[in-house]
Amino acid sequence: MTMTATAPLSVESPARAARALMLAHELTTILRRFHARGIQVVPLRGPALSEQLYGDPLARPCGDLDVLVRKPELAQVKTELLEFGYRLCDRRPGFAQAFSYTFEFFKTHPIPVIVEPHWSLAYPPFVERLDMEPIWRRCVPGRACGVETLLLSPGDQILNLCLHLVHHHDSAPALWVSELDRFIRKYQATLDWPQLVSTAQQGGVGGLVAAALQRTRTVCDTPLPNELIGQLTIPRRIRPSLASAVIDSVSVPGKESLAAWFAVRGWRAKWRYAVGLLFPSPEFMRLHYGLSTRWQVAYWSLKRPLQLCREAFQGLFQLLSGSLRRRSSSAA
Repeated sequence: MTMTATAPLSVESPARAARALMLAHELTTILRRFHARGIQVVPLRGPALSEQLYGDPLARPCGDLDVLVRKPELAQVKTELLEFGYRLCDRRPGFAQAFSYTFEFFKTHPIPVIVEPHWSLAYPPFVERLDMEPIWRRCVPGRACGVETLLLSPGDQILNLCLHLVHHHDSAPALWVSELDRFIRKYQATLDWPQLVSTAQQGGVGGLVAAALQRTRTVCDTPLPNELIGQLTIPRRIRPSLASAVIDSVSVPGKESLAAWFAVRGWRAKWRYAVGLLFPSPEFMRLHYGLSTRWQVAYWSLKRPLQLCREAFQGLFQLLSGSLRRRSSSAA
């Protein structure tokens, strides 16, 4: 059975409708504020995608607000959001900018809202490998929530949706698969597939994009060029890194963090990354685990490093056992 989204999603309750309306209003305000300050910004997914797919920014559920900004403008972005009443939640001071792909800003009034300004469409360990300048040059004028703004080109939008889908593993809802299919069907006449393949391969994420597209084709019978998956999975001619090997061959939940640790250069930086990952700030713990008391924070602050270390050891075991199997088969 195939599945295809064919109509806008209905809002299930007054509370969801109110939240969707507030998030759309918040995105409108942020876009206008950034444009007025001369900050280039592109809305990612959320209400903007809902408007592209369904003609209504309130038609799909949305957890937070994601926007793409230029890395050299991060200081200005941070200043604007802080002045707008948001607070920065970081694992450790400077951790996100050094090791991640986004900041996390939050506020609780009038409703809880998280805004994530991304400076890359890629996730660790490929953040620095994906060249964002061509992606910015391909952005097109459009509208989001009534505001004139830049939007990703259709091919780069597919790249973003694919990487976001793979980033969330098995926790990604079926809606995201359906929407990727819907987007491809809507823009297939103008899609530059060779450009998408080139961008994904250059950034080292061809296999990830192929996995997302294969999943969408399996579930939704998505119309894709026959040779596309093979082109995306052609082995890279550069020497594979341990970080890439982890992403390609490890299936534990924490593999992205393990891969990012391998990608960090220098033992001092690796130590800083590990400490920030295993022992984040109490504010980070409260926001990400929904905690309200000191005892809850203390409990999860002990449980988190144990859980992450277990996942890391499982990932290393899979990596080593897979390498040994390949060597044995080659010797045979």
